[in-house]
Amino acid sequence: MEPTSKSRIDVEIRPSVLDDCLYVTDNLREADWREISANADSVPDSVRTSWLMTPKPLTVDVNGVPAAVCGVVPVTEGVGCIWLVGTDQIKFASRPFLRISRELVARGTQGYSLVFNYMDERNTAHVRWVSWLGFTFIKRHERFGRSKIPFLEFVGIL
Repeated sequence: MEPTSKSRIDVEIRPSVLDDCLYVTDNLREADWREISANADSVPDSVRTSWLMTPKPLTVDVNGVPAAVCGVVPVTEGVGCIWLVGTDQIKFASRPFLRISRELVARGTQGYSLVFNYMDERNTAHVRWVSWLGFTFIKRHERFGRSKIPFLEFVGIL
């Protein structure tokens, strides 16, 4: 449900539960679905696996409804793979979401000195957001993953 321009939009970060992951997966933004399916046989399995491998996953609620789930999957000591997937509610609450984004990243990356990931360069909203957060794009992979399409590799040194 899209909030009206006069609606109050409450955005909250909280610890995630499995039902949040399942809800967001069932309602993924098209761009997130396309990005994940470019590299995974099953989008729902991929999101669930990321969520399950994240020691402290977080949920972003918009007006009490899960709008995004995110976290960091540990790779080696102090290094993790950061991720976030969301529903269209994020775009309806874009300003409040931007206001809490730095806190979201800070909470999710506690205990890490470096985080990284790869993103479909067609996911322009994600590219702009990750850049705005201060992550650095270090490489463009022309033929990435099973779909062999351009992906961008980014890092954050914390």
